[in-house]
Amino acid sequence: MSSVDFKTTNYFSGMPYILGFILAPAGLLLLFSPQPVVGGGLLLTGVLILTCHYRLHIDFNKKVYTEYLFLLGLKTAQEKKSFRAIEYVYIKPTKVSQTLNSRVSSTTIQKVQFDGYLKFSDEDKVHLMTLDNKSSLRKRLDPIAATLNTKVIDYSIGNASEVN
Repeated sequence: MSSVDFKTTNYFSGMPYILGFILAPAGLLLLFSPQPVVGGGLLLTGVLILTCHYRLHIDFNKKVYTEYLFLLGLKTAQEKKSFRAIEYVYIKPTKVSQTLNSRVSSTTIQKVQFDGYLKFSDEDKVHLMTLDNKSSLRKRLDPIAATLNTKVIDYSIGNASEVN
């Protein structure tokens, strides 16, 4: 295997991503109505939202990795960096808080999210994805670690420990 290329995370998440699922079929329906221009615009916007995501390409022969934005089949915003070796994939917890304000009250919601990273030997790390559930993150990180022939380290349980 000389290189590997995989999706890391979506560019749009949450409500904008759901909006993409609404706009694309609505645009397709309007495409065959008296409003084909509006339908084409909605269809294109929905497809853009649904297909836009970040990817990571690793070339093992040249020892170079490239982070890029994948948009309608095109690679954009490319950033190439060299590396000596891939050390491991790791999970790190992140505390997230959101404050909701209204005229009469304020509420703060706190939760823990889990981030997956790829660690290179040159002190470089690449953020792969963030999920609310650690087991869901593991299901997505394990195939990546297997492809890269490396281990998964979990920092969310105190001391760093290798996950089997």
